Amino acid sequence: YQLLHAMDVFPAGAPSTVRMFHSAVQGRRTAGQLIDRYDLACRPVRDLLVGYLLERQPGLDYASLRLIATTLGRTFWKDLEEHHPGIESLRLAPDIAAAWKQRVQTKTVRSRNELGDVVETLAARSSATDCLMTVRAFYLDLAQWAADDPARWGPWVVPCPIRDGSTGYRKARSHRKSRMDQ
Repeated sequence: YQLLHAMDVFPAGAPSTVRMFHSAVQGRRTAGQLIDRYDLACRPVRDLLVGYLLERQPGLDYASLRLIATTLGRTFWKDLEEHHPGIESLRLAPDIAAAWKQRVQTKTVRSRNELGDVVETLAARSSATDCLMTVRAFYLDLAQWAADDPARWGPWVVPCPIRDGSTGYRKARSHRKSRMDQ
C-alpha cells in the first residue's frame, strides 16, 4: 500500500498507511453507529436506544457511552432478538425476562483439554450485575423522562423486568472492593 501510495496510484486525499483504515484510528462513533454495529431487527427499538444514548451523552464520557451501547444493544436487545425472533416491545413476559437474566449470569468459556480438543464450559460472568443495573437504569430513566416528555418517551414506559434488590449490587460491589484490596 505504501509503495502504491508513493507512486501516486491513489487519489490525493488517500491516507499514507493502511493503518488509517483500522476502526480504532477512525475516531469516535455516533450514537447511531454504536447501536448499528449490532444490526437490530426492530427499527423502533433501535431508534429508542439511539435516542436514549443521545439523551445520556452530555453527562458521560465516550467509554461509558460505548459500554452502555454495548450492554443495551448487544447484551440486552440483540440477545432477546436472537432468542425470541420478532420481539418488538420492551414489555417482557416473566419467562422471557428470567431466561435473559440467566443468560446474562453465565458466559461460555472455550479451553483445550489434555488431548488438545476445544471444550466449552459455562462460567459465571463477573459483569452480570453491572449489566442488570444498566438495563434497570434504562427502564427507570424512560419512566422518569416520560413525565417531562410523554409524547417521546411515554409509549416505551413498561414495568422493569429487573426488580429492586434482585441484582445484588451491594454484594457485588463489596466483592469487587475485596478483590481490588487483595
